[in-house]
Amino acid sequence: MPRRRPRPRSAATDPARPRSAAARPAPVAPLGRVGRRVQRTVVFAAGGFIAAGLIAAGLIVLLHGSGGGTGSSSADVCPADPDGWNGAGAGPLHRGTSTQSAHDPGGGWAPAWTFPAAAARAAAAVSAPPSEAHGLVFTARDDGTLLAIDARTGRLRWSSPAARGEAGRALVPAALDGCTVVLATSFTDPADGTPAGALRAVDLGTHQRRWGVAAGDEVGSAPEISHGVVFVGIGARKPGTLDRDWLVDGFNLADPSGPFRQRFQAAVIASVATDGTRLWAASFDDSVYAFAIEPSSRSLRQLWSFTTGTIISASPVIGDGLVYVAGDDGSVVALDPGRSGAERWRQDVGSPVDVSPVLDAGTLVAAGRDGRVHAYDAATGQPRWTVGLHAQVKGSSGGLAAAADRVVVCDSAGIVHLLDLATGAEHASWTAPAVPRGTPAIAAGFVYVTVADGRLYALPL
Repeated sequence: MPRRRPRPRSAATDPARPRSAAARPAPVAPLGRVGRRVQRTVVFAAGGFIAAGLIAAGLIVLLHGSGGGTGSSSADVCPADPDGWNGAGAGPLHRGTSTQSAHDPGGGWAPAWTFPAAAARAAAAVSAPPSEAHGLVFTARDDGTLLAIDARTGRLRWSSPAARGEAGRALVPAALDGCTVVLATSFTDPADGTPAGALRAVDLGTHQRRWGVAAGDEVGSAPEISHGVVFVGIGARKPGTLDRDWLVDGFNLADPSGPFRQRFQAAVIASVATDGTRLWAASFDDSVYAFAIEPSSRSLRQLWSFTTGTIISASPVIGDGLVYVAGDDGSVVALDPGRSGAERWRQDVGSPVDVSPVLDAGTLVAAGRDGRVHAYDAATGQPRWTVGLHAQVKGSSGGLAAAADRVVVCDSAGIVHLLDLATGAEHASWTAPAVPRGTPAIAAGFVYVTVADGRLYALPL
């Protein structure tokens, strides 16, 4: 298959956290009266410096919350919850993996709580697939009201209604960093009856709407936040024609005016993946693209593209020094992010793949639309196991999530399966009252699933 390789790049690796060795403290001599007076003076002075530093840090956070910061500063003061499920794919690298441990629930696996309660009115129904951070699960009602629900008890903690021109259904998960939640909604424009989309940011501290922007006439993908910028795929009608622009827009969380903008030949419905300096996007033009993010010019510079020969509706997965892409022809391909997208390995799952794979502990797990789930060695592509679920696994009504040595699979029959990451053996299952809406999330000791009956369910894990 043809591949376009404009220029080589060095291979990407996962960042490693530096570690410093602790120095052995020197012995301390006894203090005399003068020494103690000097020590008190030094302590008071140091305390003043520390207090000033804390006040300055508080001002920085306050400025960010009021929209006075920059994209880079938001990355410093608003890191995403490392144990949360920060949007589609658990965050911008789309590995679909939680940091929490997993415990087999045994027989009789059942929800610990449901939101809203069974007696709630239809107007209280929720539709958005879940995200989670800092003990709160985020979903949305059909009118676009953002809901923050206690992750352990299922009680509503706070809500944020949509503004005029933003009210609509949230069909994709909200994106999160440490300060902001960004929700995408789709609706019918009351002025002319045409489809429309909107993106809005809500401050996690004040629960107030920070800003909102139009998102064409179609929100194509779930938003993702990285380093103070939220990226989303949209479709927009060209004025006076039936033609459409297919775009990935990037909005600075502090100031959404003058966004990053990249045009594509076809739709981008898979959420983009990004590490803050690079961005990977898969398109319906049968290709996956790598870009360098250039904040000074608010632009994306293409590094390379790789043609798979098939439509791609699943998000790229970034990890273990590779980019993983699954296509509508059943192919799962591992690409080298630094060698112009060179192919490292390829496997065929035997049916279209339109849910994003998950990457956990050196194992890549992908599910075909025929209901078969496959595990591969992430480095070599060697098969590890295959399991048939006897029901389809589709992006609009199911998906994958992983934690520790377990994989959660939601199929289109409404069954939530808990599989062993090493062997594929099923440890537990639960049958929902209706089909899932989108992918599950794992955090705070639960598997969260939004179901087509208008409720969010929390299964203990």
